[in-house]
Amino acid sequence: MSHACAHALVCPAAAGLRGAAIALTAVSAVTSAALAEQAFRKLTPAQITARLGGMEITDGVHWAEQYMRDGTFKAFHMGKASTGKWYVRNGELCLAAAKAEAECKEVWLSGTKRVEFRVPGSALPPMEGVVQKQEPRN
Repeated sequence: MSHACAHALVCPAAAGLRGAAIALTAVSAVTSAALAEQAFRKLTPAQITARLGGMEITDGVHWAEQYMRDGTFKAFHMGKASTGKWYVRNGELCLAAAKAEAECKEVWLSGTKRVEFRVPGSALPPMEGVVQKQEPRN
């Protein structure tokens, strides 16, 4: 003979379901907060200067760009090194290598390390990397 609860608020089975629902709601809230925290946000000109000066951005394998505090940069792309000046113009990070036109891109940050370079109007996907302390490179 099965036992049905007449009052769901005092029924042990219903209490277990309520506990599971509360736990699921808490996990969902934490997951949503973590995802929101990791969303990319576009950096302002002041944030670009403050965050990149003295640091480098790299994908860890194919390329690295080092941004010196004096406004110069060193880039290492697929084993080739280049140098030039970096600056912020119209809310974008611009790199001007010797004898080349400046290339500018938006800088987006997720958390404190994940970076995307985005070129407005471009069909190319964002270039992804991490911001870190500069490492010795050749």
